[in-house]
Amino acid sequence: MADLSSLPTYQRLLCLDFDGTMINSREEPHLYPGLMEKIQSLQTEGAAWLINTGRRMEWLMDGLSTYHFPFMPDFIIAEESLLFVPNGKGGWTDDIPWNHTRRAYYDDVQVR
Repeated sequence: MADLSSLPTYQRLLCLDFDGTMINSREEPHLYPGLMEKIQSLQTEGAAWLINTGRRMEWLMDGLSTYHFPFMPDFIIAEESLLFVPNGKGGWTDDIPWNHTRRAYYDDVQVR
């Protein structure tokens, strides 16, 4: 399981949806002008940036690549409630207590 104690602490959290909020797939420019500069500025001031999406993690990574995001978020919530944190190796992990609890709950609910 990931060691969350090694993650930095943040003063603020900037949580943004992906489709329709961060990107507009139907119009140019797809990535809203100035958005990434503003996010980077807020991060410099101590904010964490989190993307919250209904997309599966693989589809989000594809979207970040397709729309040429210049840097990755600090955290990701995919599939509405799975939290992904940096794994310290340039990737992401969902092997954290929250996700184990979530999966156990949803498995139990589906059995009933």
